[in-house]
Amino acid sequence: MYQKIFHTLKGKIIACFFILIVICVSLSGIISYQYMAWQLRENSLDYSETLVTKINDSINYVIEDLDTLSKVIIINPHTMLLLGQETSTLDSNSSYLLAKDYIDSLTSFNPNILGLFITDLKEQHYSFGFNSNFLPRYDIQNESWFKAFWESDSMTYLVSPYETNSYMPSEMLSFVRKIKSLDQKEPIGLIKIDIKANFFKEIGTINALHNHNMVVLDRTNVPIYYSNPSKYKTNHTAFLKATSNLQGYFHLKENQESEIITYKKSPYSGLTVVLTISEKDLLSGLPHLSQRMFNSVLVCIFIGVLLALFISKSLSQAVARLAKGMQSVEKGAFDTIVVPTTHDEIGYLTTCFNQMTSRINELLHLNNEITNKNIKAELKVLQSQMNPHFLYNTLESIRMKAIANKPEDVSYLIEELGELLQFTLRHTSDFVSLETELFYLEKYINLHNIRLRHKIAYHFPKGPLLKELKIPKFILQPLIENAIIHGLEPIEERFISITVMQDGDKIIITLYNNGVPMKSKQVAALNALFEKNASTDTQHIGLSNVNNRLKLLYGMDYGLFIPYDATGTTIQLLLNIHLPPQLYSTS
Repeated sequence: MYQKIFHTLKGKIIACFFILIVICVSLSGIISYQYMAWQLRENSLDYSETLVTKINDSINYVIEDLDTLSKVIIINPHTMLLLGQETSTLDSNSSYLLAKDYIDSLTSFNPNILGLFITDLKEQHYSFGFNSNFLPRYDIQNESWFKAFWESDSMTYLVSPYETNSYMPSEMLSFVRKIKSLDQKEPIGLIKIDIKANFFKEIGTINALHNHNMVVLDRTNVPIYYSNPSKYKTNHTAFLKATSNLQGYFHLKENQESEIITYKKSPYSGLTVVLTISEKDLLSGLPHLSQRMFNSVLVCIFIGVLLALFISKSLSQAVARLAKGMQSVEKGAFDTIVVPTTHDEIGYLTTCFNQMTSRINELLHLNNEITNKNIKAELKVLQSQMNPHFLYNTLESIRMKAIANKPEDVSYLIEELGELLQFTLRHTSDFVSLETELFYLEKYINLHNIRLRHKIAYHFPKGPLLKELKIPKFILQPLIENAIIHGLEPIEERFISITVMQDGDKIIITLYNNGVPMKSKQVAALNALFEKNASTDTQHIGLSNVNNRLKLLYGMDYGLFIPYDATGTTIQLLLNIHLPPQLYSTS
């Protein structure tokens, strides 16, 4: 049953549509899924890069704020008084209290600041805030970072929680600035501002850091803050130590888990912010998307099947009607017409089929008509080839020449007449070269000149075209005979000329004689006769036969035409340079 269905055009169309729809929809779904996954990765990556930049800017803002705060405190007169750079009548305790009030007024607006330490590295050590209790025991010069910083050209330094700090808890950072003398020649002390390390968490919260894992690294790529310490992997740091780029991203795959790492290092603070995105979390929404796309594919396939049924029905019906019409033509009903119901290729094919059957029907009728006309035309051609009146005149001329004892003329007349008759009988083909036709026309005119008192002068064309051009045999002889009898015999100076002109595929042969011209009404009547292809006019049977033969051979666009000429008579024959196919033999 299924084989029978798919052997029909309708079944094949449905199958093709179904396969095409499934393939196209499936490919579209796969491509859309991959594109959306790629777009999701790209958007997440762009978002991560933007987020890293914002976090870096936020951290830099905090560091810049601390830097500004340290400069403001340093240039305060009370601070300079504590460091021995100013003179005053106040004792050291009073100066400390004044400086403390000033510093408290500045730091009260920043809850992340825990304390502040000022020292001249000699005898004066002052602490403000929570770390004032460490003043008697704290020596900043014992810190691991102090020597390298003091000997460097840098004026500031950020102390991470993992660098040695004898009094500071591990969840705190310190901003340190060198204090220079009033003459700005050399450092005379330090100011160190202690801040909470969890301000990084506040920055992450402000920047909506929910599904990302943030890590902050110091100058040596040592982590100083984790948003989720359990997710941090040491190979992240190893990679960052190996790269010299200030920002970028890379992919890491560990234990079948792929991650996108985005990082940016601040030239100002020296800190590097690292964001980690799990591709598994990133693509967590794609299964739901794939399910929706699968449902969409099923709907599209269902709609496609309905469309395939509808389209296949219309196509198969049109093809079935066309096939039925072909079967009728096969049985011989060439007048079969199939009504086209569509405007597509099937409709065009149906129209062409109708045109073909109509043309076949016309050709069949034309073939019968040509056969009948050909028989009649051949009879008329035989009647017009050698007029008995011409034969009688020629034989009478021979008799007169014999009586006059002119054997040379008799011999010439008999020879010329014999060759002319032999040409008529020997050349059984319907076509001869124009050169051959003109050769025997000369003999025909010479036979007339023997009997005529006033001779006929003539001019015929020459050239290679005469050998190549094939024309119907004896197509010009009736025209020459008509010119001699009706135009030239009444006058004394007689002249006939023939010219040949080629125009593309058309050949125009023009015959002219200077005999008695035809009247314009007579010319118009003959041209009308030629146009209608009438053959019932007994007065002009020679001209009608020539015109009919040309139209039968070459088509209705060819034949005779007589332009009006007051100096004589001109007749034009219009032929095709190509022989009519499969109608007549040639020689």
